[in-house]
Amino acid sequence: MSNPREHIRAAQAAELRGDKPGAIAELRRASALYRRAGNPARAIQLLRHAQSLDPSREDVAAELRRVEGLAVPSLQQTLPGEESEASEGAVVLELRPAPDELTERQRLIEEALRQASGSEEGGPSQEEGARWQVEAPPGGGLQPVDIQEASRRAFEWARKHLQDQEERAPREWSVEEEEGTSGGLEMRPVEEPEPQANATHEGHVHLRARPADVGLEVKALVAQDMTALVAEVISPTAASEEAPQGYRLSPGDFRAYEEQVSPSAHEEPPARNEARSEERALIERGPTRADPAIDAWCSFCCRPRAEVGELVAGPTGSFICATCVGESSGLLGLEEAAPGRARPSRRKETQAEVAGLVGQQEARELLERALQVGARRVLVVGPVGTGKSAWFRQLERQERGTLMTLETLEQGAGGPVVLVENVDRLSPEAQERLSSFLARHPERTVLMSARGSLGAPKLLLQGAEGSLPVLSTRALSEGVLNSVSVSLLEQIQLAIPLQVPTREEFMEIARQLLGPRAPLLALSDDLLAAIASEAAVSPRAGHELLALLARVPEGSWSLVTAGKGTAAQKKKKSAPKPKARSAGRGRRKGTK
Repeated sequence: MSNPREHIRAAQAAELRGDKPGAIAELRRASALYRRAGNPARAIQLLRHAQSLDPSREDVAAELRRVEGLAVPSLQQTLPGEESEASEGAVVLELRPAPDELTERQRLIEEALRQASGSEEGGPSQEEGARWQVEAPPGGGLQPVDIQEASRRAFEWARKHLQDQEERAPREWSVEEEEGTSGGLEMRPVEEPEPQANATHEGHVHLRARPADVGLEVKALVAQDMTALVAEVISPTAASEEAPQGYRLSPGDFRAYEEQVSPSAHEEPPARNEARSEERALIERGPTRADPAIDAWCSFCCRPRAEVGELVAGPTGSFICATCVGESSGLLGLEEAAPGRARPSRRKETQAEVAGLVGQQEARELLERALQVGARRVLVVGPVGTGKSAWFRQLERQERGTLMTLETLEQGAGGPVVLVENVDRLSPEAQERLSSFLARHPERTVLMSARGSLGAPKLLLQGAEGSLPVLSTRALSEGVLNSVSVSLLEQIQLAIPLQVPTREEFMEIARQLLGPRAPLLALSDDLLAAIASEAAVSPRAGHELLALLARVPEGSWSLVTAGKGTAAQKKKKSAPKPKARSAGRGRRKGTK
């Protein structure tokens, strides 16, 4: 792959899989491509991210130090007296290639300083490797330079020649000694030579027209009777330290001046801005944990945060839950599908779920009073088939509660009121988990149901909202047939009993259940009454009513009374019975 972005995407995928060595290898390949393309800053950024994945990798740290060293060349000046006593009486300037981040404005400022010094063209300078020696002219020493005046003249000259120099200014400069009465240093353009293999340019400052937040320090170097004007490009960090002498131009001065002279001089074309936005940091391109304050939905299963729990946010504004992550991993074959968090199924409602709670008016009013006074733990107790499940589903359709399993509840999902069915059928371990959850989250309102039958309460509280029955833990345990742990019953604040519906209530329930099947199925009132009577005496109550109605095929039906029968039944009753044969007839002779 020759595109560094492909390596970055591969590194991101490896990091999401937990393959840190693979991610580091891809990041190093992308860094090498950026380094060869002349973008060391991006290469350093990728290496730093690779080092953060595994700080113990010495090879990554060594490569990072090497790339950072190559990306920070310096521009220095030294006095020859510090290195050799044989060169006393001269000032030696050591020039090294400037950083890639130097801009066109640095080139303009340096040329402005040349003009500001008032120098004139003189003889060629003497080159000794990468060093230049500035000697006193025959006519005498160099004249001191007013730094403030030189800076003012430099800005004036830069404003005058800005547009012209941007089009035709060369990119290389040489520092030459000027011989004349005005004396000083002069930077002259050097003709750009043809590119040669292994060619080196010693003593030249390479300037690239690229914006950078840098400063320029102008100061005078004095050695015995000679004075030289020196301009040094400094970084923002170095600009914060005060120079020993000289006048320093801050980055803000350059920016304000450049905006005044040519506001669009440093603007980049839109295409380049778009390319840079695509090359943003790797961490900004990956998934992050969704902000808990955002009421987001999973983009895959379309379920709210309150139902599926925490979400992961993508860079495009999408979200995904833990369950969909596990299922997606299984589909891609990356790993075994992680067991997702349980969530309530959204299956099609059956006839039993469509029918609401009929009767039980006292239980309804008791639940309303309990919620008004702030009861958080409510247990609905009733025999099999009395409407516990139908009541909970009716509350969910009315958006007054959310049906949940224990696993989903433990994940922190659910609305203000949570509905948990059949806690008596949970295993002892699951009941202990539910009890621990209720103890840890006293602010959650949880309605539970269990099979059983409660007796009359011995304590009855009376208040402004009405009366509330209070049952002991022993009475609750006996009411649910000792099928619920004591630790869970101790947290129950109110128990609501449900009674077996009467025959008339069963008839109303039957009409609601037959509503979706009309007009294909019609039953007479006497048949409905007979079916309701059978359900009322059955220990399965409402479940028996459902079973009887399911056995009736489509059509119109009525009940046959005990004194009536069909024509076939009457004919069978009127047929004569065959006569019994005598004991002695029909036998063979000699048999008994």
